[in-house]
This record gives sequence, structure tokens and C-alpha cells, in this order.
Amino acid sequence: MKVMIIGMGSVGNYLANMLTELPEIELMCISRNEERLARDVNIANISATIRHPYRKRSPITYVACDVEDTEKLAKYMSVHQPEVIVNATRAYSHVKYGSISWESVRAYGIWAPLSVKYPKLISKAITTSGIRTTFINTSYSDAVNAWMATADYFAPKYGSGNINHLIPRLKALHEPNTHIIMACSHFHDVSISKEGSVDGVFPLLSINGERISDEHAMRLYKYCAIPMPTDEKRNMMNASSNFAIIYAMLKDRGDIVHVPGYDGMLGGYPVKVWRKYSELHTDIFSKNEMVEVNLKSLYLDGISSVSQGWLYYTQELIDKAKEKLGIRLPERVHIDDEVLPESLIRLIKEFTENKK
Repeated sequence: MKVMIIGMGSVGNYLANMLTELPEIELMCISRNEERLARDVNIANISATIRHPYRKRSPITYVACDVEDTEKLAKYMSVHQPEVIVNATRAYSHVKYGSISWESVRAYGIWAPLSVKYPKLISKAITTSGIRTTFINTSYSDAVNAWMATADYFAPKYGSGNINHLIPRLKALHEPNTHIIMACSHFHDVSISKEGSVDGVFPLLSINGERISDEHAMRLYKYCAIPMPTDEKRNMMNASSNFAIIYAMLKDRGDIVHVPGYDGMLGGYPVKVWRKYSELHTDIFSKNEMVEVNLKSLYLDGISSVSQGWLYYTQELIDKAKEKLGIRLPERVHIDDEVLPESLIRLIKEFTENKK
């Protein structure tokens, strides 16, 4: 299986190193800084050889390319013909957007216009290249994937992280082979992981095929708020979620992976994954039930809906952004709007300066 990782920050580097454990993977990495890219790929190749000196595998290859050069990017896609493309880019490296806003507005959705910036450029390159590929997005995929799908972009099939981060926490409270199914959005990944709270909206949860009551679930969630790093080491989880999707595709047996932004839908869902096919896992919760709880969950994250290329903020987020952050958000943002992010960029610059 040919896999292309675009963006070699912490997520891309973690993922590249993880994928060296799968000899069936032929991996190409793309990033704008050729010198740093060469160093990262060299150490990944050498480390993999040290771990497995007698295992035959394809060495990681790389090419320097700015994601904004969509024609050049499309050319490399055409030549390499990746079966999977992973977006591991960020508009601003080394900055966790949520750490800027969570305490003030408790909603990550405010950053959606920055999160969609590079996925839509990669989407344009895929369309230009004409290749058939599976696109995985790591950038706020709970909302971004659906936003792109409504605007006729080549939308990511899968997102990574978020809801998938909660499953191991719940498994740790049970036997290792416990079967857990959930449906909820990014907001609940954060609120449960940080605080063990749900803010009045309960995710759908089943354990070993049994629907769990809200009361029982609340007792479990309180144990999910475990100490975690707040720097780039957190991205090991996101990279692992990408790995889980690729591994499920490679094994081609319908493994269940919890996926944000699946197939252009808002929020996170349990999905059965094969190599060329996937479907919602609806054995316990219906699609309608999962869509409904995800809309409520994502509303708490500041996103009301997406439609025809427009993303609609909630009035609650608009009010909090004005009061707490001094930002006047519009009611809606178009996916091709390049004006709004300037106010968010100001916040990022102020945050990074204060950290210095």
C-alpha cells in the first residue's frame, strides 16, 4: 500500500515512524523544508533498520514541496499514485489552537477557518492529479470534512483522533478485550479527557453490546480525566489514530475504528473499515441517533451547522468570543473566505509572544 504523508510536524513524524513497523507500506513524505525533511526521514529509516535489521521493507522516500503549490503537489501525487493521502499539516506549527481559547470560550470550533486552510489545498491537488485515493484529514475533521463536502471539494473520507482518543481510556477501566462503541464530537473528547464532564449532552456509549445509561457513563467519564502532556507529545495520539485507519485498510477485515468526520458527516462515529470500502457500525446505535447526538455535541464546540460551503457559528460562541477574546465573529463563514482568519491569527501571535 502506498501512503503519502503531507506535513512532517509532530503528527507526520510520529506516523511515519509508526508505519515503518508495517513492511507492506511504501511511504512518501512531503514537507516544505527539505533540509529538515531529509533529517527526519533519515532517522526514521535508520531507526527502523536498527529495530528490524533483517526485515525487508520499502525505505521512506521524500520530496520537498510547499502545500500551497498545488500544481507541484498534484504532479507528485500523479507520479507516486498513493492509495492513501494523510493531511498532517497545520496553518501554524507548534501551536495548539485550543490552548489559546478553551478556558475562555470552551469551544474549539472558532478555529475551523484555519483548520480548513490546508486540507482544501490538498483537495485541489488531488482533483488536479486525477488519482483515486483515500484522503485522511487530521485537522479538526469533525467539522472540516463536512464543510469541504458541502462545497464540492474532494472531501476526506476519514478524520483522525478526537473520539478515538476516548476509547483506550474507557478500555483501561475494563478488560483489555472489552468492546466499546461511542458516538460524539471533538467537544466531548476534550471535556471528558480534561474534566470528566459532558456539559449536559451525553455521548452514545455501549460496552460489550450493552447500551450504557447516562448515570453509569458519568461514573466512567470521571476516571477518563487522566494527566496528559499539553505540548506536541499529545500528537502521538493523533498519529496513532491515523495508523489505526491505515492498519484497518491494510488488513481488510472490517475492523471498527472510531472516526471523526466520516464520509462528510459532522462529529465522530464508529466505522467498519476495509481496504476499498467502509460503512457506519450501526449494530447498536442507528445512524439517526448518532447524527443527532453529534449535532448536539458539536454545537457545544461552537458549530451550529455547515451547508453549501458555509460554516455557521453558534450564537453562544459569537457572544463569548466578543466578551472573552474581543473578536467579532460573523454568523457564518464561507470555506473560501480568507478575511476572518486574520482575527484568529492575531490571537495566535499574541499567544506565542506571551509564551516567549
